[in-house]
Amino acid sequence: MIITARVNLIICLTIAVGIFSFTIADEAWGLLALGMIGSLIGYIAGRPDPEKFAQSPRPWALPRAAVNILVFLAILNAFLQASIFRDGQRPLVSTLGTFLVHVQLVKLVDRRTARDEAQLLGLSLFGVIAAILTSNSLPLGIALTVYTPLIVTSAMLTEINSASTTGIAHAAITARTLFHQLRRVVGMSVLAACALAAGVFILTPRGIGSDLLGALGKPGQAQIGFTDDARLGASGFLNESQIPVLDLSVTDGDGLNIGDSSRPVYLRGAVRDLYLDRGQWVSELDISVVRTESVSAGEQVALGPGVTDRTLTIQHIIPRGARREGEDYFFHVWRPVWISSASESGLKRSPIDLSMRRAGKNRSAGRGEYTVASLPNDLSSAGYEPRVPTTFRQGPIADFTRTLLDDLAATGSEPDEQLDEAQRSFRRRRDATQIRDHLQRNFAYTLEMVAPKEGQDPIQMFLFDTKRGHCEYFASAMVAMCQSADIPARLVLGYVATDFSPFTSQYTVRESNAHAWVEVCVGQGRWITLDPSPPGDIERIHRPPTGLLSRIRSLYELLEFNWNESIIGFDRSRQTRMLGGEAQNRRGFSEFAASLQDAWVQLWRFIGMPGEMGVGAEFFRLVSWWVGLTVLITLTIWIIWRKRRSVLFRRLAHGDLDPELRGLLSQSGFYRRALKVMRRAGAEKPRSRSPLDHARSIRRRNPEIAASFATIARHYYTLRFARRKLSDADLADAAAALRVIETVSVRKSPTTAPGPTGDR
Repeated sequence: MIITARVNLIICLTIAVGIFSFTIADEAWGLLALGMIGSLIGYIAGRPDPEKFAQSPRPWALPRAAVNILVFLAILNAFLQASIFRDGQRPLVSTLGTFLVHVQLVKLVDRRTARDEAQLLGLSLFGVIAAILTSNSLPLGIALTVYTPLIVTSAMLTEINSASTTGIAHAAITARTLFHQLRRVVGMSVLAACALAAGVFILTPRGIGSDLLGALGKPGQAQIGFTDDARLGASGFLNESQIPVLDLSVTDGDGLNIGDSSRPVYLRGAVRDLYLDRGQWVSELDISVVRTESVSAGEQVALGPGVTDRTLTIQHIIPRGARREGEDYFFHVWRPVWISSASESGLKRSPIDLSMRRAGKNRSAGRGEYTVASLPNDLSSAGYEPRVPTTFRQGPIADFTRTLLDDLAATGSEPDEQLDEAQRSFRRRRDATQIRDHLQRNFAYTLEMVAPKEGQDPIQMFLFDTKRGHCEYFASAMVAMCQSADIPARLVLGYVATDFSPFTSQYTVRESNAHAWVEVCVGQGRWITLDPSPPGDIERIHRPPTGLLSRIRSLYELLEFNWNESIIGFDRSRQTRMLGGEAQNRRGFSEFAASLQDAWVQLWRFIGMPGEMGVGAEFFRLVSWWVGLTVLITLTIWIIWRKRRSVLFRRLAHGDLDPELRGLLSQSGFYRRALKVMRRAGAEKPRSRSPLDHARSIRRRNPEIAASFATIARHYYTLRFARRKLSDADLADAAAALRVIETVSVRKSPTTAPGPTGDR
């Protein structure tokens, strides 16, 4: 009966973890709750009744008519979701996975034979495959790590229980022997499967089978949080999602990390300088100046005149989510000097507003990892004096701006053309700073968006009516006021990175970090960055929270970063770099290593891979990371298992005993300790031999151990068979015998190979 009970528990755990895997991948939280409740009901229904076990070892099951009705309803629901009620947004694999979950819950209360349990495990396996096709997130990876040994154990226990309940080899099966051997088999099977899967993952060419399943095989991912559609006047609330969208590392020209939690980084994306009606910003840029070129994987493309490397700010950006369907942006700080992409891509860039967009048929290849080197702002670029649009030259915004700036005419009211370059630069910088300070001091920041009245301009509503708004209102108002004062200014949309992790030395940029600010031209080719949003509110909104939960989230995101970096980001270019190049890897190799390198290259050519691929340094780094992680997980599981081993073994070995006897055997710790010490001393007791018989068998070879173990065996017999509690004198006698065994075992060297212990 104990085997049947364990089979029921392991199968229900397997089904529950499988349902959990699919529901977190599909984000079906209602289905998750239903699955957990259904798994619990299935476990209760599958528990064998001790009074009826001898006559009928099978659990309670629903009537066949009820099962057929429920399965028909599940099929009908799947059909409706896939056809009539389908809105085109729900992938077919999600509908299939939901159907499999429903059928699993029905089969949990319809387990009449071993065949039913095998079918249930098969359904669970297909449900997990649906989860893998739906998502590739870290929580799913953790769930699969738990699911893999469970499904292997469930399959093996199902076969064993089928044999035991039909009378085949039933007498030879004991709970302790079964679970001891099963742990070894499952452990070796899982480790071998993981090693094989890791090898296939590393060596398989990227992209194989990517179009085999069409839309069914494409994992669903969140769109990146940034949008270049600067449109005011909507109502509702801004996105406060903490979902990470990209990872950013910032170094100087010498490679030193200059990221810091107190140093925000403004990542430029879209640039808008022309205001239309109804609150919309567009770019006035002449499309003829946009340059289109291709970027090869790993190639460093120059974007401006060469400069000293030490003056550069290097940004390495790793997007996490799926990119936009249309043109998406290469984010960067101020003036880019060169760019390098990990995958082949098209590049559209403007030398005027310095925006860069990904374009071309290869824009979706890989994850889009790239590196940009930039100069600080407020440095001269090619001679360019932008034209200021006339949109705000007349009207209430121009009147409001002139009133604000009248008190600051320290350099006179002469027009710009009558001033020299230094005076013009000073006036523009002073006036723009005054506009920024006025907005920061007199206007309130809010994430709530209020729609303007009919016919009302959103910027005028912000300046003269509500005086409250989010970053786009602040930035739009400042650009409008600057342009009304004939100061060249433009709206910039991107991210402000503030969440710096000391674990990874990187910024984590989230969807809520999307931001808008202003760039002002203070001279010919000289631009400065000004953020009119109140700094206290920016600090409150964009700074990561502190406290215990924040630390836990940081540790989780560290794991997620390594998952994305090592697993999700393992694209074709990463594989090529990891396996290295022939010329690259020959440097520093000995003659013997070079010959191994040649053999490896020939093997790759034989199986049809590119001949220039070989074992590179990153290959060993990645393998070392995997080996280290595997060892760490194995040691953790081993330590936990050792701490619980005595209690768990006692429950497995005596799980079919009555509570009175189980309580008596709680005094038998000296017996288990003696078995362990004797095993190390080379006097291990075989499973098939009783304790007293074993004491007699080792009397000639180890007389002291034999005599002491015989004493311990008699006290153990008193507990188990005489059902009498040991007195204090008996326990002291057993402890003295155990000390003799421990003392003698120190002097003895092992004479037999160590193996499993047992207690009968």
